[in-house]
Amino acid sequence: MDWNDQDRTDEEIILIELRQGLDRMDHVLDQPSVPSKEQLKMQIAERWKGQRMFTILELVLFWLVSLVVIASGMLLVYSTPWSLWVIQGFSFIAAFVLVLRFIIHRRKEGVE
Repeated sequence: MDWNDQDRTDEEIILIELRQGLDRMDHVLDQPSVPSKEQLKMQIAERWKGQRMFTILELVLFWLVSLVVIASGMLLVYSTPWSLWVIQGFSFIAAFVLVLRFIIHRRKEGVE
């Protein structure tokens, strides 16, 4: 830092030091190699293939889980229909209580 730096603001000094540090880092680090067009195409193709396989696996798992849920629901309906009505009733009551609690809580926040 020179005597001329006294006239500069702190921000300018910080920016100059930062720029000098970045220049030193550029000299120390190797220059990154830019991949060719063919390499980029190969990388895109590999990622697309992996993503496609992941999507297919996710879709198959979704179908399997949905089949299990539907099958268990059908089994419950045909084996003991009264238990299905009990489960549906409790679900409706729980949802109704949660909605009422949410509405009451929102009104209390609005009043205060």
